[in-house]
Amino acid sequence: MRRAMAQSVLILASALMFAALAGCGGKTAAPLTQAPITGLPDGSTLQPGSIPAGESRTVQNADGTRTVVTCPADGQDCVISLTEDGAPQSTGGTPTVRTYTAIEGLPSGHTLMAGSIPAGESRTVQDANGMRIAVVTCPADGEDCVISFTEDGAPQSTGGTPTVTVVSYTAIEGLPSGHTLRAGSIPAGGSR
Repeated sequence: MRRAMAQSVLILASALMFAALAGCGGKTAAPLTQAPITGLPDGSTLQPGSIPAGESRTVQNADGTRTVVTCPADGQDCVISLTEDGAPQSTGGTPTVRTYTAIEGLPSGHTLMAGSIPAGESRTVQDANGMRIAVVTCPADGEDCVISFTEDGAPQSTGGTPTVTVVSYTAIEGLPSGHTLRAGSIPAGGSR
């Protein structure tokens, strides 16, 4: 009796395994491959874990920048792990990496808008009173600087790190109506 029961269980188990393999076309599932995550800055603190498809993880970097690692919405979750030498890799999905750098030195009330500054070019902005001018220059030897803002309104750039040069202007008071003062430079100690 026990032997007949053991044979029945073995036959049932074999039938279930055959049915499972038949449902997969007789093939076993391919193992998930691990792909290196590129584009992270030196000193990145990306830790192992899972990023659900369509979601992001923000990482603060040692140099003060922040990196957003995003798992594609149209695929599997990205499972982050580290190799023996500490290099990050992902299984299941290949995340995109964007590093944001804060733009420092702009005058308060500046008029800098979101958008792109081509590499090697500049954008001129003013403060709220129009009295100070800031020249925001994207480095010529890199990518275009893509300007955006954090949730609290702080300006940031991806692609390149722009420099900010601020020039302060002072209104000249007391000139008579119809004056003939022209644009140009008056040397220190000089008169016009």
